[in-house]
Amino acid sequence: MRETDDGSRFDVEYRIASAVGGARFTQISDFEFERLPRLLRDVFARGVRRDVRGQLRALKELVESGG
Repeated sequence: MRETDDGSRFDVEYRIASAVGGARFTQISDFEFERLPRLLRDVFARGVRRDVRGQLRALKELVESGG
């Protein structure tokens, strides 16, 4: 999946594979802030990584609860 806007580009790939006792879900994300000053890019990148981890944790809880 690719999402772009005036200031950024996000490429996200999802992989699902069989695993012992269930399935393994992997998300691979690549992003670039094209109009953001270099000084702020690391700060924003850390925020994106934190948000993605939170979203994946919430998805895992939802799937495991059957909800």
